[in-house]
Amino acid sequence: MTHKRVQATDVGNLIGYIIAGAVMLTSSTPAGAHGAEQPPAANEHHQHEFPGAIQQFHQLLAPLWHSQPGRDRVDAACNRATQLHTLAQNIASATVPERAQRDTAGWNKAVEDMIVSIDRLSRACGEKGVADAEAALVAAQRAFHDMVAYLGHGH
Repeated sequence: MTHKRVQATDVGNLIGYIIAGAVMLTSSTPAGAHGAEQPPAANEHHQHEFPGAIQQFHQLLAPLWHSQPGRDRVDAACNRATQLHTLAQNIASATVPERAQRDTAGWNKAVEDMIVSIDRLSRACGEKGVADAEAALVAAQRAFHDMVAYLGHGH
């Protein structure tokens, strides 16, 4: 019988999948909504056109989210956490999009929740925990999706 040596990155990836799955299962987003399925396949993503600052944020987040979960995705997300935060702040500073003006308070809360999720990602990255950072990225993606739902971008 041959035994395969388990590497620390394998364990980290497994923990990331477990935490990501748990976060997705406890989310309030209906099953089948974009982002609520199992972690996406590499390079699989939907094309969207969002207004201004939202599109800039999406262009940075989408390739991160749609890459293969694990150490490489976490490293990429951590390397871009500051930029994600800046782009999220740009959304907060921009005029509320027309489609979100029917519930400005809800929109503002969703934007703030997204910023908080990006701050959690930054903290998780600073602690160098793959599983924590993976879960934080899942939460950031979920917060972004919850925010754009105010624009009618549900799947």
